[in-house]
Amino acid sequence: MKKRKKTDDNFEVKMEMTPMIDCVFLLIMFFILTTQITVNIEDVVLPFALEGKVQQHKDTNELMLILNVRKNRKNAKPSDRSGEIVYQARVYNPKELKAKLDDEVAYDAAPPPRGRGRTKEEGPNGVQLSRLEILIRYDKSVRSEYLRQIFEQCQKAGIYKLKLATTQPEG
Repeated sequence: MKKRKKTDDNFEVKMEMTPMIDCVFLLIMFFILTTQITVNIEDVVLPFALEGKVQQHKDTNELMLILNVRKNRKNAKPSDRSGEIVYQARVYNPKELKAKLDDEVAYDAAPPPRGRGRTKEEGPNGVQLSRLEILIRYDKSVRSEYLRQIFEQCQKAGIYKLKLATTQPEG
């Protein structure tokens, strides 16, 4: 028997696109879910600290609010040292900040359907203190009066765990 060679030049190779599209979507989902999304970060030049310790998170259930104190963006001159307090991308004056901190403390202590359900700690003389922690990112070119205002408003709201973000000088 003779073997015939097929010489059909009119053949088509079809490539399925569905598996490739599935792989692309899976890669996109992987990168979206594994990328750290940073919110509420303001452009702040942090002051130097010669002493201090690196923050280590022990408890993953720990909650930290971030307050930024940045240079005033409205009518700011290069020599002007005025600033503004920013929380969750909104500028607050001291009275508004106190109201917002009171809301955060109430939400933190409220039962789970309407809050976080974390009880308050008992402080000196039986004072009830919030378990909230606040990280203050403070621009070094702004007057320190804004830092004092934040300390006062936190004290009035019953928040006593405050941390200041700094950088270490290279060398």
